[in-house]
Amino acid sequence: MLALNDVNINILFTSFHLASSLIRAEPFVYYNDIPESETAGMADFKKLAEGQTATLPPFTIKQSIKITAAAPIDVHIYSKSAKSRYEFYEKVILKKLKKTIKVWSRRDNKLKGDCRVIERNIRLIKSPAQIGDHATNIEADQSNWIVSEPGNIFCFMDKPYAKSQATEPALAVCIDKDTIFARFNAIAAQILADNIFTFDYPQLPRNASTILYCVIHESSLVIYYVKYSYCAT
Repeated sequence: MLALNDVNINILFTSFHLASSLIRAEPFVYYNDIPESETAGMADFKKLAEGQTATLPPFTIKQSIKITAAAPIDVHIYSKSAKSRYEFYEKVILKKLKKTIKVWSRRDNKLKGDCRVIERNIRLIKSPAQIGDHATNIEADQSNWIVSEPGNIFCFMDKPYAKSQATEPALAVCIDKDTIFARFNAIAAQILADNIFTFDYPQLPRNASTILYCVIHESSLVIYYVKYSYCAT
């Protein structure tokens, strides 16, 4: 933080509420020449000047807004700090949406799809994809987005689906609108539909609980849902 004259100092003093907000963005303080005597009693400003985080940092934040066009559209904004060490897609988005998500994103081959929890899967959309009359692939596309299953949620993600984003701040803008969702879900569906196989075991008894077992074959991204039942003893 650079203050060259009294005017700048006064601006900083009158904007201490802004300092309270900025501290949540984990700023890097390059230079600060404001004496401590001038900031006495301004706890948030002091933390900002010293490059600290809040005592109880908001590791994740949710904000909801409504776009008032011809018809209002609900928009939910999710974010997390680097200090949280959360894997954004799994620990934040999946838990907030409480639905399976299909992910279109560049990836590092370290972070895999996940289908350990029923109806809380992370499915990686296979590349290339056909968008209208245009063919694209994740390597050439800078965008990162997800769609929910079931719908109607589309989220634009600012970080790719990679291991590194666990140590970085991240943000997602999620739009709850069926027409927007449908466009992106069509892209996901054309890639996933041929790669999902369901197997049933008729020789097993049907009068007990059902277990859903899921395995991902990473080389071809084949998702196997193996459904079977067992008798409780």
